[in-house]
Amino acid sequence: LLYSALTYLLVMIACTLQSKLLLIKLNVRRELLKRNVSVALTFGGVCIASAINLRASMMGSPSSQSFGETLGVTIMYFVMGQICVLLFGWVFQIITVYDDQKEALANNAAGIKWSSNLVALAVISSAPIERTSELASFWAFTGLGSVFLILFDFVVSYLLVPGNLMQEISKDQNWGYSLICAAILLT
Repeated sequence: LLYSALTYLLVMIACTLQSKLLLIKLNVRRELLKRNVSVALTFGGVCIASAINLRASMMGSPSSQSFGETLGVTIMYFVMGQICVLLFGWVFQIITVYDDQKEALANNAAGIKWSSNLVALAVISSAPIERTSELASFWAFTGLGSVFLILFDFVVSYLLVPGNLMQEISKDQNWGYSLICAAILLT
């Protein structure tokens, strides 16, 4: 019961805080009420990334001896995973050729690409949490994984997807094309 309550509290705090820190230019609530699908997808990616990190963190550390220690390790790993999602989200916004938040406001396909990359990073950062309790391993694997994720994203965007995906996302309202591209990126 305690862990369920803690899980609910942490995921609510994380989703709210992450959306305020990553989606600075957006009023998420207003855009969701306007049925902006791109903002909904972006916010959904933020929430799913938070939930993935929380699930891995809630598994606890096998070396923890007491309830307090287990709780502390859980919160520590969750916060570290959230920091990684934030840093990656900011870097991702810097390296894309378009303004992610402006494109999300325009209700086009930018939310799919951004949210799928946030979820992919959460999968990467949650893996070392589940396998080891060493902080060095967490930072090393998450750092390397995020670099490879960015490189893989560029390779897929420029070599495998027909046309220029970055331009298509920023100028096109064609969700079908964008969904196909996102499916390729997610695989």
